[in-house]
Amino acid sequence: MVLINDGLELVETVSDKSEENPGDDPGMEAITKRANELIEKHPEKKALFEGYIRNQQNEYDDIDESLTCVTWVLKRKV
Repeated sequence: MVLINDGLELVETVSDKSEENPGDDPGMEAITKRANELIEKHPEKKALFEGYIRNQQNEYDDIDESLTCVTWVLKRKV
């Protein structure tokens, strides 16, 4: 066991690198849908909304490639 901090020990580490595609996320779908609605309403701003969609997708991709969900199980050291 590893000493984490004053009086805490690391008992277990569980990580999950999900294989889900963030592009399939309901949040990204909602962003794309709303941006497309705004493109229809304001066609002169199409480039702006398409750029926003790309930026959001890039952020989803960065998160998917850079982050791993980790849970630490800690125990108070006696």
